[in-house]
Amino acid sequence: MPNFFNKNIPKTLSYFLGELFVVVLGIFIAVQLNNWNENRKEKKEVSKALKSLLSDLQTEKYVLKLWKEHLNKSIDYLNEITTDSAHGLDSIPFYLDSEYYHQKINASYINLKFGGNLNTISNDTLKYVLTSFYEAGYDAHDAFSRSHTAFIHNNVRPYILSEFLINKNNLADVAIVKTKLKDKSLLNLINSQISAYQHINTSLLDTVRLNSIIKVVEKEITKTNQ
Repeated sequence: MPNFFNKNIPKTLSYFLGELFVVVLGIFIAVQLNNWNENRKEKKEVSKALKSLLSDLQTEKYVLKLWKEHLNKSIDYLNEITTDSAHGLDSIPFYLDSEYYHQKINASYINLKFGGNLNTISNDTLKYVLTSFYEAGYDAHDAFSRSHTAFIHNNVRPYILSEFLINKNNLADVAIVKTKLKDKSLLNLINSQISAYQHINTSLLDTVRLNSIIKVVEKEITKTNQ
């Protein structure tokens, strides 16, 4: 009997080790498949978040483009209004009393930030440009928007309402405008508004920077989907 067991020990041990190897291999494969599936799901969520961010950025680009067009037109008008070739003087309330308002298009970023999912973006450069744009950039917009609103409400609007005759279409009496254009107070308001519009146009409505951020996001989306 002892000899019988001794002869079968190697076979039994081999069988046991073989079974153990199969079990361990099965667990390893299951873990790897689970990790692969989790990584795939995470990539899918990151891709979805990035596409949502891209949509917001493209919408913001369109809004900034409209603002730039309006500001350029306003600057041209206010520069021309004091010259002999000026025309459309009755439109001065529209161009002088134009208040800058920064429309926040950051819902996707806010969802990422307060949902605790910002760190799912592995690209540190992308995270930096996004936080810089939406945090520091938006703070700058808000600060200037508040100061510009105060300037309009405290200086421009009171002057227009007290010194011009405005009809129901918000157009000013041309004869009164021609007279008031010799008033230093009005000229100071015009020059201050031109300066404010130029600052908004060059410093706040930075479409070049926005285009570079959009390219980084597009590149990351392509990388994530590979």
